[in-house]
Amino acid sequence: MATSSDAPRSLVGKIVVPVIISLASAFAGAVIQGYWSRAKPQLVVTSLGFRRPSEEFLPVSRDGGSQRTPAPWLRPLKKYEPFDRLVTQEQQAAVYGERLSLFSKVLKSWQETASRESAKVLPKGTLLEHPCVGGHSELCGKVVEALLMDETLLLPTAGTVLRSLPVLVPIRKLGNSEGKLHLPGEAAGLQEEGEKAPEVWVVGDRYPVAFLQVHAFYSDSQRTALALIAESLSKGSTANVMQLTSRLLAKADADINALADFRKTLQATILPNAALAVTVQIYNGGGTSVCFKPHFMLKLLPDKGRHFIMAAAGEDRAVREAFEKMLAGIPSAAREAAQQEGGLEAKAPVFLPRSGETSYVTVGPGALQEVRLLASESLGDTASTVKQAYNTGLLACQVLGVTLEGRSVASAPASFGQQVSQPEQEQLIRLIESKP
Repeated sequence: MATSSDAPRSLVGKIVVPVIISLASAFAGAVIQGYWSRAKPQLVVTSLGFRRPSEEFLPVSRDGGSQRTPAPWLRPLKKYEPFDRLVTQEQQAAVYGERLSLFSKVLKSWQETASRESAKVLPKGTLLEHPCVGGHSELCGKVVEALLMDETLLLPTAGTVLRSLPVLVPIRKLGNSEGKLHLPGEAAGLQEEGEKAPEVWVVGDRYPVAFLQVHAFYSDSQRTALALIAESLSKGSTANVMQLTSRLLAKADADINALADFRKTLQATILPNAALAVTVQIYNGGGTSVCFKPHFMLKLLPDKGRHFIMAAAGEDRAVREAFEKMLAGIPSAAREAAQQEGGLEAKAPVFLPRSGETSYVTVGPGALQEVRLLASESLGDTASTVKQAYNTGLLACQVLGVTLEGRSVASAPASFGQQVSQPEQEQLIRLIESKP
């Protein structure tokens, strides 16, 4: 039988318990809702390479200075140069070295064939096969230019004797004050101002090809030498063409060695000063935004002791990188012209740091954002080892980011390199063979 004291208790139970249950349910729902709507960031490394901030200037050693820059193949370097320009110069030196090697082989082959000729005038067929008259006229002109800058070119047969000989190959001098004559492979309108010579010797009548440029700074003796070279090739003087070929061969081989030495000097500066750069895709699968701190960690695998602090590119750096991409998309002549003023003869520390060098990374709910990361320190002594791993396709890495709340997010390991590693090759083969 219920007493009078049980009534309040019953009343409390009927009121308080449902309230408690309701509050607990609401709290649990909020917790569950918060859990499912929380930020869910994922990191994926999509690319890895070697870079350096474009605004940083590196000291160029004396061997890489203007006195040792192989002319006329490359532009002189200043005492301090941007990293990207050193990389460009090294690549151009490699390209010219390969072109000169091919030119040297073709010249030697022609020389062996023409050495059997004993007449004062070469047969027209033999003359037309000479690289300076045929498919290598533009490169021949560059070697002649390099030769004239080093020494005076003397040929055995004088011009007065050549004038009495008939023309075998039409070679003539044309005015080029407006720069309308372009060497093979050049795009009209993209040469820097003043680069074109006012006069040019050309081969052919219907479709003339420029190959000997008469620069405004040439002396009278250099102009006379160019005229004698042009007339010797046009008339097919055996003595003069054979002598010219020997001198071109010697100069080409000397410049091949000079370009190789120049590349080694640049590589000695580029490699230890290079820094790792990665591109990361950050996906937020949650219902709220997530903000990452501006510094990430890059860990090279499997060596756990090799890691680098990476900075997310800020607005200022992103603008500069966009400008660099624009320069990379235009021909080398115009790109070099745009970068020519980039070097410095002296540099001083910046008084105030630039804003926007690094930035926090905010990714909205359901959004995918690309972030470029650059190591804060150069590779230094480890550069050769890292580059070798990249060349063989064995360079694996992992990126770790930290949110403002202190939560760490790591990417899955990813491998990069110039070629596919052996394990990846075997995996691809197994996948292909498993297909029906």
